[in-house]
Amino acid sequence: MCIRDSIDITNRCNLRCPICFANAAVTGYVVEPTLEELRSIMEHFRDPDIQPLPPVALQISGGEPTVRNDLPEILEMAKELGFVHRMVTTNGLRFTNIDYLQEIIDAGMNAMYWQFDGLERETWIKTRGVDLLDKKMKVIENCRELGFKDVVLVPTIARGINEHQVGPILKFATENQDVVSCIVYQPVSLCGRITQQEVLRLRYNATDLFTDINNYMQK
Repeated sequence: MCIRDSIDITNRCNLRCPICFANAAVTGYVVEPTLEELRSIMEHFRDPDIQPLPPVALQISGGEPTVRNDLPEILEMAKELGFVHRMVTTNGLRFTNIDYLQEIIDAGMNAMYWQFDGLERETWIKTRGVDLLDKKMKVIENCRELGFKDVVLVPTIARGINEHQVGPILKFATENQDVVSCIVYQPVSLCGRITQQEVLRLRYNATDLFTDINNYMQK
């Protein structure tokens, strides 16, 4: 049963992360479906003839979706067409502006699939090329102020870079349950902006993750 679909609405990004699943912003050209094209895609997903039922959840991805100034219109369209769960995959940098965050929530975002690699500044420099810790904490603060309660933490975990942050991220989530709904740990991918040599050096799999969580819980 398919209950969720995903649309990449841009290949642009406002970061240049050393590790990037999408390998965003390197093609040399912009790929962005128009609003009319996006409506057509969403209408296809919501076709009542889809069995056993059309998808009720939509994940809006990229690139970085918030670089599109018409993101509010895209969310409103998704709501109009009957998607009841509207998730934006984002680094959240623009959500440090509480007014913009409010606009996106009002437009229809009811879940945030949010890049969150750890609680140390050095971790952010290694994974994203810049220290984002203060900005990440600001986003949490803004979500709390606005009463937004469905932030999904999405840490990319790589060996030798931030596997030691698996436990602290779990602790952070439990301490911020009024805002954070869950964690989706993502062991570093074998695709995107990463070389084969880096894959061999940074490889971190599900078994490693379970072991690190178990070790943390036993402390």
